Amino acid sequence: MRKVCAVSLCILLLCVLVACGGASDSDTSTTASASTTSTRKTISTQASPLLTEGYCVADPSMFVRSEPNLFSEVLGGLAYGNKVDILSRKGDWFCIKFQDGTGYVSAQYIRAELPQE
Repeated sequence: MRKVCAVSLCILLLCVLVACGGASDSDTSTTASASTTSTRKTISTQASPLLTEGYCVADPSMFVRSEPNLFSEVLGGLAYGNKVDILSRKGDWFCIKFQDGTGYVSAQYIRAELPQE
């Protein structure tokens, strides 16, 4: 009985650590900083600065959603190269200005600059 309780406790602790644990790779990979030679603006939230504007690099396009998940309503889309104003970050999603309100896009498809071709 003690072994079952100990194993259950370990599993529970592991679940809590996974749910509340440290930053994921994507939380730390998208950072930018303002320098004296750059006009790029940044805002600081939590430990690292985030972009306040960026460009869609999804080819050919990506969805803008009502909530920061893949199952929420699709509000519209962004084409490659569309510029967005970023309001905040929620996990792997950026909240952006979209049409007359806001929407969410996957942060992995937003970059500070468009790639050079």
